[in-house]
Amino acid sequence: MSKLGQYLDKADNRVKRRKSLWNLILVPLMIICVGSVYFLFWKLAANFQNSLIPNNVIFWSYTRIGSIFMFIPLFFPSIPLGLMFANFIAWCIAPARKAFNREAQGDKHVSFRNTTKYLFYCSMVLMWITFPVSFVGAHNYFYVNEKGVTYYSFLRKNQYDWNDISKVLIGCSTRLQKSRVELKLNYILTFQDGLKIDLWEDNPLKFLDVYNRIFSFLQSNHTIIYEERIMKQGIENINKSWSPAIRVKMKKVLYKERIEETGVTLH
Repeated sequence: MSKLGQYLDKADNRVKRRKSLWNLILVPLMIICVGSVYFLFWKLAANFQNSLIPNNVIFWSYTRIGSIFMFIPLFFPSIPLGLMFANFIAWCIAPARKAFNREAQGDKHVSFRNTTKYLFYCSMVLMWITFPVSFVGAHNYFYVNEKGVTYYSFLRKNQYDWNDISKVLIGCSTRLQKSRVELKLNYILTFQDGLKIDLWEDNPLKFLDVYNRIFSFLQSNHTIIYEERIMKQGIENINKSWSPAIRVKMKKVLYKERIEETGVTLH
């Protein structure tokens, strides 16, 4: 029999041993622990990326590809670590521990000690693989300050001043997302080297808060070409989905007008 066949046979025997109802508590514990570990990793990665942003920025955001590389890989080491913590919590419950020990008699591979050891080794291997990927993903972001726009892509830095912008595309439309119609807002800066950055898509309220300053900087570049793609369905969605105050501000952006200052932030 091959090694894979032997492993599957042992796994099948281990499953057959688990007859106690105490095994049922492992299901919610696994879900909670895996989710908690992943949230912790997610928070650490987000805080690390925040630490990379200078203090004098007006606006910043991660890139789509950066968020994929930064957050998704962290889920994989969260699984064995979460299972390890779930096993430990269940082991601390005396009746459950006694039931698990009875089921593990005669098979050292299913003992609490060996199971914990295997899960720990597995999590360490996965962290060695995924943490560097997340680290590189965290270095995919852009920020805006008075000097212009700085864009990081996989540890490479591109610096642009406001005169490097050749085109601004202002868009308002809708898209079907999981059988639901969603508003799609765009304020895309196109630079002379072809790079495009959307300031409005991921955080519309945050962009509204800083729009006036960005608008002033863009006004200093008299060579910018403005293009508008404003759909009727998008305007209707704005009227349905947002409060009157926010609707007014969004339409000011769409029609290249300055937002009147109210002294109140939107987020």
